[in-house]
Amino acid sequence: MDNTPHSDLKDDLLRLLDLIADNLTYQSTDLRVLWANRGAAEGLGKDVDELIGQYCYSLWHARKEPCRICPVQRAMRSGKIEMEEVRTPDGRVWELRAVPVYDDKGQLKGCLEVGRDITDKARAYEQLRELNENLEREVLKRTEELQRVVNAMAGREVRIAELKRIIRLLKEQIRAAGLTPVVDDPLEEPE
Repeated sequence: MDNTPHSDLKDDLLRLLDLIADNLTYQSTDLRVLWANRGAAEGLGKDVDELIGQYCYSLWHARKEPCRICPVQRAMRSGKIEMEEVRTPDGRVWELRAVPVYDDKGQLKGCLEVGRDITDKARAYEQLRELNENLEREVLKRTEELQRVVNAMAGREVRIAELKRIIRLLKEQIRAAGLTPVVDDPLEEPE
């Protein structure tokens, strides 16, 4: 049985949360940061104490009012975990997850927000999308070129078939006149 005092467990838990590189914040219902881990502060180049009491939208989005697509506000309204992908003014892309937090009586107290920097993943996805678009354009271009070649070849086949028909008719006419053709048909298939 563990005889660790409750306060030691709380301190251990806070140290563990500080080890997480993602941005972790606990926000009040009016979006003020009540608690933040070291990852959240380091991502902003600040100390944790500088985040406490500040509005999340002013810290991460340099705004004076809440963001239109705020997963924290949605989570507090829906009572469910909400997620959003957002771009911050510094060009980074974040995956945000918001979890509403309730007291023992079921009253909303605030929201836990987990922010993960997915900038590299988003850039890789964008590059992949661009490469895919380029590939599709190239395939379309090559397909059109091949179609022109096929059409040209089909046209030649039709003309060759017509020439063979004409040569056969001419041979028949020559034979019908009692003459023998002196030139072999270059288009005739060998027997």
